[in-house]
Amino acid sequence: MCINVAAGEGNTFNNQNNCSFIPVECFEEIAVPESGINVTSPGYPNYYPDNYDCTWLFYGSNDTFGIVINIVKYDIESDFLTIGHGQNITSRSKVARLTGTSSDWMIVVYESAVWINFLSDYGRSSTGYVLRLTPTYNEGMLNNRN
Repeated sequence: MCINVAAGEGNTFNNQNNCSFIPVECFEEIAVPESGINVTSPGYPNYYPDNYDCTWLFYGSNDTFGIVINIVKYDIESDFLTIGHGQNITSRSKVARLTGTSSDWMIVVYESAVWINFLSDYGRSSTGYVLRLTPTYNEGMLNNRN
């Protein structure tokens, strides 16, 4: 089973796993199930909105050792996707700030919670991003990445 979380309404993305979307509001806290969770930009695969600034907190269970963030793809020219660790959303807890276009890489956060902020300006928008968040329950699991 998998769940796609997509901010806002109008998400029509249909993938090969027949995942469903759960629209969420900004600043919502979202539990990451053991099976993982897909996170997409608002409106994916259509263009995301201009002047968008939204942050979400994703957390694992109490026995979560860390969260693996697989960055499937991102196309966010001149806009920013920022990822941080812990429950406090500050610049000091920032792990990565993505802009431009790329795909297929991974971030490992050694805490049971991560926050993600998406910030778009008033200019050019694009299709956005697709992320896969998966909790890990012990340090050894980080060595067995898919």
